[in-house]
Amino acid sequence: MIIVGTNSWVTIIEADAYFDDRFGASAWAGFSVPVKSELLISAYRWIQQQSMFTISASASAEKIKQAQYETAWFIYNYFSKFEERRALFASGVRKFKIEQFEEELFEAGFPKFISDLLSDSITKGSGTFPTVKRTF
Repeated sequence: MIIVGTNSWVTIIEADAYFDDRFGASAWAGFSVPVKSELLISAYRWIQQQSMFTISASASAEKIKQAQYETAWFIYNYFSKFEERRALFASGVRKFKIEQFEEELFEAGFPKFISDLLSDSITKGSGTFPTVKRTF
């Protein structure tokens, strides 16, 4: 359950209003309240786990709220692929090729479009995610 100031900066009602106006996010309206809660709480925790940010649990700045919405949406759309990539990278895979398709894994920082929203809360650089270079 979402408790603003404890495990979220936003309510489900605020998130619903945000996604009502966000292009390409119509799926949000069809999610159940428990799914919306899981996504928003996961987004909150993921942001809080990034050592580069210092954000109070009671923060109410609009950019912090937008970052939580966008992180929730990122998790919904890309988390399984992110975990697959992270597992490959953690096991030492840096490059692979299947016929004409070739991929090389690199490390990258927290998604830039989200960290830009949180730029006022950055205290130091850290937190990496795998990224991909593709050759066809």
